[in-house]
Amino acid sequence: MISAKRKPTVQYTKECGLKIVTVNNIQQEVINLIRDWVFDRDGQPFCMNDLFNLPEFEGKLDKNIRTMLLVDRALITLHCTFKRDEENVVTFSELLYTPPKIKRIHRDELYS
Repeated sequence: MISAKRKPTVQYTKECGLKIVTVNNIQQEVINLIRDWVFDRDGQPFCMNDLFNLPEFEGKLDKNIRTMLLVDRALITLHCTFKRDEENVVTFSELLYTPPKIKRIHRDELYS
């Protein structure tokens, strides 16, 4: 389960054997987990609750505010846009994200 509470993983460099703690490991795990689902949406808007309630992510994403912030940052990294409505203030989990409309090329299908 990806949780923002857990400590970053420790990696060893091959050259000198030093321990390097990378803070971005957890963020990259979140991006890798949701990338295919986001790009397969083909521009259809969704909210954070939709993502957390999917059966394929059940048990993989911890439902807390820190993890929601990681998912939010991952969605922005994947070029999702969101619209803030000043008049109708919504909660963070109900904020609508719109994924980019891109033609997705799956390498497995391309080279098979």
